[in-house]
Amino acid sequence: FQQPWDFGTGLNPGSTPVDADVFPNPTADVVNLQFDNTSSGQYVIEVYNALGQQMSASQFTAAPSARATVSLAEYANGIYFITVRKVDGTETSTFKITKSE
Repeated sequence: FQQPWDFGTGLNPGSTPVDADVFPNPTADVVNLQFDNTSSGQYVIEVYNALGQQMSASQFTAAPSARATVSLAEYANGIYFITVRKVDGTETSTFKITKSE
């Protein structure tokens, strides 16, 4: 048995997880990313479908306790992955989200 693709963990060597909460999950349309009290700087937020195809990407400037929103309203029901990474590469996390009506 051979796997055709290796999606990896999404973590860069030496990076730490992004300290953020993602809610609601499951969602019908919008997902909130609530950053902790110490988060600051430029982040890239990317949405991928279950096949690993990038659906969207945006930049976000985080301040302590900042909140970003990601809209999944235009996408079909299913599983999506939201990757949040700091532009300087020091923090990276991937969150699995279920979209359902």
